[in-house]
Amino acid sequence: MKRFIGLLVFVLTFVSYLFAQGEVEAGRMSRNDLYGTARGMSMGGAFGALGGDLTGVAINPAGIAVYRSSEVAGTVNLSQESSKVGDISRDKTSFKMDNLGFVGSFPLRSNTVPFINFGFAYNKVKSFNKKI
Repeated sequence: MKRFIGLLVFVLTFVSYLFAQGEVEAGRMSRNDLYGTARGMSMGGAFGALGGDLTGVAINPAGIAVYRSSEVAGTVNLSQESSKVGDISRDKTSFKMDNLGFVGSFPLRSNTVPFINFGFAYNKVKSFNKKI
């Protein structure tokens, strides 16, 4: 019985160190990264309020109302990562599509509603492609 209680105390003492993730990782994984068109990323995501950019379609779909012509856009991302621990090194180059979309703008013969616009877009929100 003493052996069992000793083992139980030992396990309960060190079980708190066995968790793989904590609140810091949960916060890091739940935060959205800034991806989209180069123009939208350079403005820090402000095109959700301004409109006129495909990045803002996911934030504020009403932003396509400022379009007066159709647009097709895509943004690619080329990333190079390198890591080294001791004698082991790893280099990785990846090519990813961060944004792809289309906005169609069609003029109408009306003074009250001069254009009708519709659009769809793909915007990357988060990338979990990490290896440690």
